[in-house]
Amino acid sequence: MRSVGLVFAEGKKSLFINIRTLSYLVKEMEKHFSAVVTKGAVAFVALCPELGVTSQGNTEKTALANLKEAIELYLEDEDVQEMLRKNPAKKAKICSIAIGS
Repeated sequence: MRSVGLVFAEGKKSLFINIRTLSYLVKEMEKHFSAVVTKGAVAFVALCPELGVTSQGNTEKTALANLKEAIELYLEDEDVQEMLRKNPAKKAKICSIAIGS
């Protein structure tokens, strides 16, 4: 399998990455996920429905920033990467439903 070499000028270190891995990483960098934010009794709760990842924060902005970090950490897991390669996450559709009359 072909590999690509990335050379860093500082420290003259080189890193070789398999083309398939590099392609996957580039695709992952471009991913966009949904976020649902609700105001709880104590904090804002942010949920990514496509991945089932949840986080919280004192403000909506903080909850979203924490969710982004949680998703990034989640996506680093090799088992998760393999699962998503086999079964990519589908974009969630957020809807509103009426209950009662």
